[in-house]
Amino acid sequence: MVENIPTQTHSEKTHWAFFAKADGGDPSEFFEVRRNGASLWQAFGRPFTLGEDELREFQSEHEAIKAWDHLTNERVQQGFVCAFEGEYKPGTFDFDLLQKEIENGARQVFLRICKKQTGERITGFALYSDSEGMTICNAAMGERSFDEDDEDIDYFRTNPSEWPYESDSGLLLAYRMILFPSYFSLDIPFELEVPDFVDRFYESTVRALEKLDAENLFGVGEEREKFLLLFGDSDGGPTTSHVRRLNPPSVLARYADCFDD
Repeated sequence: MVENIPTQTHSEKTHWAFFAKADGGDPSEFFEVRRNGASLWQAFGRPFTLGEDELREFQSEHEAIKAWDHLTNERVQQGFVCAFEGEYKPGTFDFDLLQKEIENGARQVFLRICKKQTGERITGFALYSDSEGMTICNAAMGERSFDEDDEDIDYFRTNPSEWPYESDSGLLLAYRMILFPSYFSLDIPFELEVPDFVDRFYESTVRALEKLDAENLFGVGEEREKFLLLFGDSDGGPTTSHVRRLNPPSVLARYADCFDD
């Protein structure tokens, strides 16, 4: 750690980059770095975890840039690939980028699940978070996932936490994007709180799923009428308003009693 830190080292823009390392097609490690002025923050670890993080303050911005270059070059030599690099103003968030990453990631996740479950038609797909917007998870169900004679079958079919299929591929960058304002922003001196973050994150997710549905990713005609598409939080579950936006009226009517208004 560098001593004798100058009192004012922050700038209007934060430069950040995200790297991932894969094993057999699935992410096995991540590395993230953010620099603002002479401050350099990094985090690394297993996918979909907080990982270990470190904040360093340098005597000058030039020294922080040199440290950035050293860290990123070292990770590339270790087999990490840069998935994103850009800038933002602290206290702001690129929700358009988040929606794009959720859209691309959810498409990859869904197709990977379908490919893996070759002997079963997938009949439901969901993205979900928590009430604080600190994560993004996926789940899917198939036509044979639940016992048709079970009296609670509608409960199982409308609760993604009960669905048996998921994938670790695709949503890691979106996860790290939302994790930062949720967990770290107020603990790092150059960060500021993002206003209305959770509501806007939820809206970005629903819009991403709407776009994928418009692409007919989840089927057309009769096939789509039998498919349930959901978003919600793990604390309160999917809401009727989201189910209505994401599904044909016939699907909503079939499960309307299972969702909260």
